[in-house]
Amino acid sequence: MANKRVRALTIDGELTWCSAEPENRGQGNCSHIGHYKNEAVQLACQEEFAKTELKAVTNSTRGQELSVRQASAEDITSPQVLLFELSEDRDWVVRSRVAENPSAPIDALNLLSRDEKMFVREAVAKNRSTSAEILARLSRDEELVTRLSVAKHPNTSPETLHKLSKDYHPDVRHRVASHPNAPEGALLALMRERILMVDVRIAGNPSATPEILRELGKSFLGEVREAVAQNPNTPAEVLFDLEMGQ
Repeated sequence: MANKRVRALTIDGELTWCSAEPENRGQGNCSHIGHYKNEAVQLACQEEFAKTELKAVTNSTRGQELSVRQASAEDITSPQVLLFELSEDRDWVVRSRVAENPSAPIDALNLLSRDEKMFVREAVAKNRSTSAEILARLSRDEELVTRLSVAKHPNTSPETLHKLSKDYHPDVRHRVASHPNAPEGALLALMRERILMVDVRIAGNPSATPEILRELGKSFLGEVREAVAQNPNTPAEVLFDLEMGQ
């Protein structure tokens, strides 16, 4: 009777099949460091590998230690457990590398969004894997660069963008004008500022409603009317009026 294969973890952290006889598995008799038959054992194997790798990092000489930790922190193939451990690293550069890593676990990004270093929080705000919930918290950050990154992030929710449209700094408010998730209320509020580049951004926004585009189509500024004409949401009658007015 053929021996049943089982899922196993290699020393490199790769998940493969092991067809060795049960008595020959592990202990140097096969190429795997852990074998399992269910998800619980799989997770245990992966965590054990991550702990082994982290231990190797911390046991390096001091001169090599920082560079090794930084390399592991920015490596998208690093185990999630290792990335979380490095999110608590004493060196802020290592933490910032984790914050930039698109493979960083959500718990690590959540922790780093509260980091004392502005550069770390900004990196979280730019990470494409950062959730809408974390971005909502970062939208209240005291640092301008962090709020600017939130206002640009594709995962930022309409609710958060609406709040950012009322930010005290004009650069944050104006960045909302071109965000595709911006709600109608935010765009209407920004239109009241009567700023050329803001109106151009709103006119080119794919979220701009026909009502907003009708209003902007009446602008006496050519740049605004041109942006309205290029927006796919612009009603046919507005396009006709724009053409007739040229």
